Amino acid sequence: MKKAAVTNVVIVLVLVGLFALTSFTLPQEEAVFAPIRQGTGDKTVALTVNVYLGAKEVEEMVSILGQYGVTATFFVGGCWVVKNQQTARLLVQNGLCIGSHGYSHLDHSKLDYDRNYTEMERAHRAIKEVLGVDVKLFAPPSGAYNQATMQAANEMGYQVTLWSKDTIDWRDQEDDLLLERATKDMKSGDVILTHPTPATVRILPALIQAYLANGYRFVTMEEMAKT
Repeated sequence: MKKAAVTNVVIVLVLVGLFALTSFTLPQEEAVFAPIRQGTGDKTVALTVNVYLGAKEVEEMVSILGQYGVTATFFVGGCWVVKNQQTARLLVQNGLCIGSHGYSHLDHSKLDYDRNYTEMERAHRAIKEVLGVDVKLFAPPSGAYNQATMQAANEMGYQVTLWSKDTIDWRDQEDDLLLERATKDMKSGDVILTHPTPATVRILPALIQAYLANGYRFVTMEEMAKT
C-alpha cells in the first residue's frame, strides 16, 4: 500500500510539472515569435509598401508622401535593391522607414530554418551595402511564414510584420476597389499593405487624405511595433 501511495504521489507531481510548463512556458514562446498585424496607438495608421517591382512607381509614391508630409515603411527585396540602387537610395534620403522583404521573394512557409535565415541574411547584407541601413523589420513575401521563419527572424533581431488591411493591388487595378479596401472601417493601429503599382500611385493621394481627414496620424512600422 505504501509503495502504491508513493507511486501515486510521483505521478501527481509529474502531472503538475507538465501543467506548469504548458501553462507558462508555451505562451511566453508564442509571444516572442508572434508577428505584428495591427498596432494599438490611438489614431495611428501605418502604410506599408512591399517592393520587388516598380522603380518608377516607387519614386512617384515617395514624391506623393513628401507632398503630404506623411511617412510609410518600404519593405524592399534584396534583389530589387541591388538592381535599383538609385531609387532605393531615395527612400533613405527622404527619411522613410526601410524593412526587409527577403532577397528572392520565396515562400518562407516552405523553407526550413537554414534557408529562412540565409534568405534574410542575404537581403540584410544587400540592403546594408547599398543603403547603409541595418533593418529591424521583416515582412515575409505573401505573408507566408512558419515557426522556422519566426525563429530565424528572432535570431536576426527582426520583428516580423503583416497587415490588417490588404489592398490586393498586386492583382487588382480598379481605383475605387483599392481605395475602399484601404479605407473601409478605419481603426487605430491599422496596417495597410500596398505595392508600387500604377493604380496604387493613382489612389495614394485620396488614401492619405481620407485618413488625415479623420484625424489619423501616419507612423512607421517601427513606431507601430512599439505600441
